[in-house]
Amino acid sequence: MSYYGITTDQASTLFSSLNTSSNTKNSSLSSLYQLTAGASAAKLEAKYYAKSLSQTSGASATNYKAQLQKKQEEAMEKADIKQDGLDLKVSLEALTTKGNNSILNQYSGKASDSQAIKSATIKNGTSSSVKDMELNIKQVATSQQNIGNQLKSTEKSLENGNYSFKVNVGDKTHTIDFKVESGDDNLAIQKKVAEAINSKDIGITAKANTVDGNSYLSIESKETGKTKAGNDTVFTISDTYSSTGKAVDKLGLNNITHKAQNAIYSVNNGADVESRSNKVTTSNGVQIELNKATSGNTTISFKGDDESARNLVKNFVSQFNSTLSGTSSEKAYKELTSIAKSNKYALESLGLSVDKDGAIKVNEDKFKNTSMDDIKKVFNDTGSFGTQVNKKANEIAYNPQKYVSNTSSTSGFYNSSAYLTNSSSSIIDYLF
Repeated sequence: MSYYGITTDQASTLFSSLNTSSNTKNSSLSSLYQLTAGASAAKLEAKYYAKSLSQTSGASATNYKAQLQKKQEEAMEKADIKQDGLDLKVSLEALTTKGNNSILNQYSGKASDSQAIKSATIKNGTSSSVKDMELNIKQVATSQQNIGNQLKSTEKSLENGNYSFKVNVGDKTHTIDFKVESGDDNLAIQKKVAEAINSKDIGITAKANTVDGNSYLSIESKETGKTKAGNDTVFTISDTYSSTGKAVDKLGLNNITHKAQNAIYSVNNGADVESRSNKVTTSNGVQIELNKATSGNTTISFKGDDESARNLVKNFVSQFNSTLSGTSSEKAYKELTSIAKSNKYALESLGLSVDKDGAIKVNEDKFKNTSMDDIKKVFNDTGSFGTQVNKKANEIAYNPQKYVSNTSSTSGFYNSSAYLTNSSSSIIDYLF
């Protein structure tokens, strides 16, 4: 366990090194600097501790060291209690409905035509706002596709030599070079062309294909849809004058077999919407990935991710119980168990029970049918179990001193002879 980059073992060593005789002060201070590297406030406080201890002797030094030891014990307890609160907060944050990335806000859609869409997601929904929707996909977005000439794979259609051709993508022109050598057949040549195109990373991809003893090149634009200017021809390919031969014509590289098109769809019988991509966000905030055209409306129904929500609850229950069994603070234990017991019936509605010690148990037979919306009520509604635990976790994390078992032992720890007062911040306050 660590706090602000300094482990409890290091903190313990820090105190031990301060609690030394005067002839080891320099080495102790050097050790402190190493332990508190990166924590400038802690370094400064370490100086005060070393100076304070160097000003005391005899009975005063003995008393000072005894109080220093008590301060160490309290600090370690406070650090552990603080961590209890932080751990609880983390487990609860996953169950919050704040933010678009919360699982408890996300609803997944399923279409009546199972092939119409790949996915439909509502990122920031509520049970009352999520409604079924009608989607009519008139066409999906596609990329431009060129299919080259089929040539006998083992024959050779280009002579040996250096070749080049131009590829125009949008308003940019790219030159592609390749070389035909002895022993290259058509398939080997086509593979070289594909590799030369792909290595340029210019927005198109190429592949050499074989069928029934023949081979051909397929070339496709990486992105779907027309150009920004609305052109359905995304790229063109042409030979250069310096080329050894007409490779584009021989290989059929500029044979456009399918022009690019945009997706066209409508929602709830509204106006048609056009998109260059099949990943669209509707006017009501639904994120959909279109898959194929429909013959009319397809109904999309939405449902929360109940299983993921239940797993988050199980994680919280595990952390809650671990905090109860591991905390050194009787006050924190009593207050957390009180919250659990006072919300017994709300928890039981989810399939969770509270035992006599305040620990929460999962009743799998009932819990497996708990919905995400049920969980949201118990963990997110105003005054709910979840909001009460979160408020208490905040108190524990940010005011751990309130939960330390015995705070009186350090009263008056600082005094004028030690050059520090009760109002001064200690190194522990900086570290923990």
